[in-house]
Amino acid sequence: MADTVYINYSHDVNVATTTLICTYIDALGSYLAGKDASASHFQEFIKRYMNEFGHNAAGQSATVRVPGQNVSKPYMEIFYEEFRNGFVHSYIGKVSVAIIKNKPGTKYAPYFSEDREGYGLVVNLDWLVPDFLLGLEKYRRDVHTVEAVYRTFVNRFESISDGA
Repeated sequence: MADTVYINYSHDVNVATTTLICTYIDALGSYLAGKDASASHFQEFIKRYMNEFGHNAAGQSATVRVPGQNVSKPYMEIFYEEFRNGFVHSYIGKVSVAIIKNKPGTKYAPYFSEDREGYGLVVNLDWLVPDFLLGLEKYRRDVHTVEAVYRTFVNRFESISDGA
């Protein structure tokens, strides 16, 4: 999991990197909850294990374009609806998203920002990738050391394997 993300990231395959991270967060959220994936489980994984995401997204919102209007939504909601749903279901981001990486020799861009026109959310992979990889490691540690996390992991694994 970590290797796949890093390989895509290091080769500037930004859409694939973002799609993998969203898919993995979705799956890990379902293991964390011990149930099928959902928006709340996706967000719970981020809140619990991706500290920089939570810190940078807290209380922040951006305007997104929806048919016939512009709506302000929290970053966490945009990340799930526009990035995760866009890439996982449509294989492209929705109209309100962009992915960037820092250019060599430039100032470090923030984790999140609004696009230049003020519509949508821009996510910087130079923040997202290490934050996800660290979150993955924290979750792995908790599966081995926290009984409740271990139990939900086992419950989810058993529910998937029993259906096979």
